[in-house]
Amino acid sequence: MQNLVITKKGRELMAKLIAGDVTAEFTKVKTSDYNYSSVALEDLTDLYQIKQSVSVSQISRTDMTTVEVQAAINNREVNEGYYVRAVGLYAKSSDNGEFLYAISISKHPDYMPPFSGQTVSGITFKLSTKVDNSTQVLIEVDPAASVTTQQLQDVIGTVTAHDSATIHSEQGFHGFRLFNETLQFYNAETSEWVDATTGGSGFPPSNVINSRIKTSNGKLTIYWSDPEDTVIDGQTVCTWKGTKLVQKVGSFPENVKDGILLVDNQERNRYMNNGFDINSLNNGTIYYFQLFPYSDKKTVNENPVNRLNAAPTHYRKMTAIIDLSNSNPATCVTYADNAEEMVPGSADWDVFFGHYPCLFKDHAVVGRLNPNNFEQFED
Repeated sequence: MQNLVITKKGRELMAKLIAGDVTAEFTKVKTSDYNYSSVALEDLTDLYQIKQSVSVSQISRTDMTTVEVQAAINNREVNEGYYVRAVGLYAKSSDNGEFLYAISISKHPDYMPPFSGQTVSGITFKLSTKVDNSTQVLIEVDPAASVTTQQLQDVIGTVTAHDSATIHSEQGFHGFRLFNETLQFYNAETSEWVDATTGGSGFPPSNVINSRIKTSNGKLTIYWSDPEDTVIDGQTVCTWKGTKLVQKVGSFPENVKDGILLVDNQERNRYMNNGFDINSLNNGTIYYFQLFPYSDKKTVNENPVNRLNAAPTHYRKMTAIIDLSNSNPATCVTYADNAEEMVPGSADWDVFFGHYPCLFKDHAVVGRLNPNNFEQFED
């Protein structure tokens, strides 16, 4: 995210804080998927297209003019994934209601996936903002706010000190447990333990690379390269485990369960060169696909950029690639697409293009010739 931009109403509040006329508190952090690239951020009083709203989980003074606000969001109630293009920090003063105090936008937004029913993904925000008189800012936190990753780690450090009740057990402690090397929380509504992925383990893999479709008669072949592990500052924050290919007729799959699972590939780049063949398809029917890379922590990349669609066709695409730096006519041409299996100089080319030798006179074909003896007609 970029630096926080304080809105005009935020600056008005700051002036009142300096004068000592009001007190203020930070209340909410909200996310939006709206593209703010052409918006005057200072004029905003609220976010557009708000996707999620959470209470502030921690506030602390870093100096006399700056406070640090922390908040955590997760996808437990997210039915449709979205990109976190903007984060808004909300405040309210003793003489005013709640309003947008500051906003931060992202050029490379994180993706918040929909809740799969099993794995919870989350993002923690740590926002530092100027207030110029932090003694007038109330340091109060909503007790119902979600905890951040750091707060959770602090709790774990405290809980593991207990001998009689530890988070490192099947029973857990205070609704959390570290079981089979996976952090889980207890869902009282379903009476189940659910994987809780925060911090690094909550990152989905990157997008697939060089995905493409080759069309053939009643057949499609999909090629792609699987993403590498995600490494930030020398630390691996996401380990690719596999990529699922899902097919659907009529529209693109929205998630891995929305359509037919064609393959769950766990061998990196297995289909980079040879491709995955899909046979017995109807020519002219458009088939929709999406590739879903997933991590060893079960976080799934549902980015629409991994979508492909095509219709099988009875015709073939024949591509000849000429290497202009190679002057040898016997080796300077290679073939691609449906021509990959063709042999240079083969009569198969004449069959494909419908070429035949003939006697041509006065702008017209007199008759076809015998391909083995040009002194004779075909008959």
